[in-house]
Amino acid sequence: MIKREIKPRNYVAYGLCDVLGAGSMAVISGWLIFFYTTFCGLSAVEAASIFAIARILDAVASPLIGHISDNLSKTRIGRRFGRRRFFLLAAIPLLPSFAFMWVSGQHYWYYLLTFVFFELVYASVLIPYETLAAEMTDDYTKKAKFAGARILVGQISAIFAGILPAWIVNYVGGDENAATFLIMGSIFAVTFMCVVAITYFFTWERETVEVPEEPDKPKTSAFASLKMVFVNLGSTLRIRAFRLHLGMYLGGYISQD
Repeated sequence: MIKREIKPRNYVAYGLCDVLGAGSMAVISGWLIFFYTTFCGLSAVEAASIFAIARILDAVASPLIGHISDNLSKTRIGRRFGRRRFFLLAAIPLLPSFAFMWVSGQHYWYYLLTFVFFELVYASVLIPYETLAAEMTDDYTKKAKFAGARILVGQISAIFAGILPAWIVNYVGGDENAATFLIMGSIFAVTFMCVVAITYFFTWERETVEVPEEPDKPKTSAFASLKMVFVNLGSTLRIRAFRLHLGMYLGGYISQD
């Protein structure tokens, strides 16, 4: 197997995808509830319920996305586009859904559905993206550089995503005009499409050797396979090291939030 050379542009391109990861969440956490309660006629409870429902659905959808991505290499689509990079490519035409959340004057169900849909698109990119560096190389040092590039880009994009919306909104009409938020959302949606496309075109996946299934092994149903995803997920809580790392992760992100 021929190993491809990883150049600086590949590290940068990989890190750029976290503009979507950190940037979109910074804009949402800073502005979306204000937009919902100011221009959409939603109460604070209704606006908060949208976030809560999306989180509950995401808790179910995210493991399924990971399971599908892990097994996509067994399909023709996965062999052609990659089991991780296919999700990046498929998400590009769906990322304008970020702008759809910023349309004023709609009803509660519109905002719930648009937010949940973007959350699913977001998860379908970020979950496979998390493991893309390991698909590109098995060298620990290089994987650490990929992680560093992602962290650096993510922190910078989070800072700018906290500042740029106010600049854009004030420049195009001020925060008293609902249309300015749609313009802001559209600008970010185009940006997210561009960075995901760059990541797709400047990354790759190494060829993997598929282990053939045992001929006498009984086939499992789709329901049983999905059930095992959550059974296996729950079993990881028995591992003390995992619980400690999970506590560190939750503690760090809760303090930031």
